[in-house]
Amino acid sequence: MDLKNIGFEQLLSLVRQLPDEKIATLKAALKTQSSSREKKSKSDLKLLILNGPVMGDTQFESFIANRERFNAWRKN
Repeated sequence: MDLKNIGFEQLLSLVRQLPDEKIATLKAALKTQSSSREKKSKSDLKLLILNGPVMGDTQFESFIANRERFNAWRKN
């Protein structure tokens, strides 16, 4: 049976035919896989943020100066 062509309802029907201990084993395996995917997803996001672009000192000084100008402009 090609697993890519199996529908969710068919899969659910097959799982319901399993004995209780096999369902418990399957449930534990799915939980483990799900938590590892979640950890990987969080670590990928963390790496993306940590490796993202950062401002240099001159860019930061320019940003501060522009922010001061915008604040002054809004007050007028």
